[in-house]
Amino acid sequence: MIFCVYISKVSSYFQKVPGKPVAQETTSNSITLCWDKPLANFDCFQVRYKQNDGVSKWKSVDTEDSSNHITIKEIMADTVYVFQVRGKFDDLEGPYGPISDDITTPESPSAGLLKGCLCISKKNPKIYRILLRENRKARNDTARTKQLILGLSNID
Repeated sequence: MIFCVYISKVSSYFQKVPGKPVAQETTSNSITLCWDKPLANFDCFQVRYKQNDGVSKWKSVDTEDSSNHITIKEIMADTVYVFQVRGKFDDLEGPYGPISDDITTPESPSAGLLKGCLCISKKNPKIYRILLRENRKARNDTARTKQLILGLSNID
């Protein structure tokens, strides 16, 4: 009899646990996640996340409804995060599901642009010079336009 009660409790537990979150889309400052819904019905889901650096603390955000996806905004670029999801019903909170695999946000466009710039002052704040070259073959004197190339690329 004890064995049957244990199976019932385990089965009930897994009906309440959301699946492992996976990234649908990542940008330098946001991640859109989705997960498998548990069998139990919930009002919303709570997603907790942190940088996977060994010292960061968990932060959390709730979905607006019972949907199994969310976009978390205003996170850091070029950073590794982990996520967990649990269901919420009224004032009750279900158990957290499994932790996601590491999800890394890409480098921000401005950080990539700085790689092609020349640092001319290391004081705080640093000052950079954007390196530009004109492609003279693309110049249009009639329209008064010219093509400028950013960075250290060579022009034929």
